[in-house]
Amino acid sequence: MKTIEICFSKSPKRSLENSTVILGELKAQSIRFITEDTAFAILRRYSNGKPIFQPDKGHLHHRLLALGLTQKQAVLLMYAISIILSLGAFVLAMANIYIACAVIVLIVIAVAVGAKKIGILRNP
Repeated sequence: MKTIEICFSKSPKRSLENSTVILGELKAQSIRFITEDTAFAILRRYSNGKPIFQPDKGHLHHRLLALGLTQKQAVLLMYAISIILSLGAFVLAMANIYIACAVIVLIVIAVAVGAKKIGILRNP
């Protein structure tokens, strides 16, 4: 909520904070994509009764390669996902509460559908 309050404040001091918050959100989104892939791997291994530090071919890039994408296509798709998440963070920082909630719901649905489609929670 602090992000939204800062974004819509009219004072000059707040405009500097506004740009700082937006840049922080954009950076967080790019890192969040990597941590979500790791979290899915830990969850998948734990739910399958395997040690969470045991390597497997279940990470996102392995799943994309298994779907038939080339290494370059898989990387470009992951870049595109990162860019979309960063744009979502920008929208969240600038939007009112209703639009922010809608964006969050859309992102959660997109992640769930994408994870199910590529089988990120199944055994590789």
